[in-house]
Amino acid sequence: MPPAWIDQLADGGRIVTPLTIGGALAVLDKTGPGEVSGHLDTDAAWFMAMRPADRSMPVGLLADQPRPVPDDVAHLGVSTLDPKALADPDIRLWLLLHQPKLHFVELLDDQLTPTGLTVHNDVDIATAQGHPDGRLHVRQSPPRRLWDTVESAWMSWTNHDKPRRDRLGDHRHRQRPPVRVARPPNSHSR
Repeated sequence: MPPAWIDQLADGGRIVTPLTIGGALAVLDKTGPGEVSGHLDTDAAWFMAMRPADRSMPVGLLADQPRPVPDDVAHLGVSTLDPKALADPDIRLWLLLHQPKLHFVELLDDQLTPTGLTVHNDVDIATAQGHPDGRLHVRQSPPRRLWDTVESAWMSWTNHDKPRRDRLGDHRHRQRPPVRVARPPNSHSR
């Protein structure tokens, strides 16, 4: 958040702005000089991303997705997470708080029912696909296994009673440049 926004805000004023992760919509009130505090709204908000300057570059989430992991290096496993539950925007925000650069690609069947999920961070990738045995079969790139992060975030989210985004808060101080104190010439520290 630009410090100028906080400086220009009147006492008791409010900033309502989308954040860059998970469609989080921050509602922040000025609580003191150079300080705002507030919460995330229950509604989500997004802006369209800017196009790259070079029009020949592919645009879009799928264009940025890492290549699938070759069979000989893939880490294979199973997960008990429900792909339908992972579509909840509140768990998605929680995941993004753990991995801010995470992207989600839904896997859907012919009836558009979620059957799995691919997550990637432009370097690592993990795909969890539904299987007839009722579990998600996971294929992820080593050594940083993103699906392990998804499961860890899920456990943390459920241990905190699955908080909705409006239970999450934010507090910001205007960032001031550091004050430098010059020592007089010929002074010695002992």
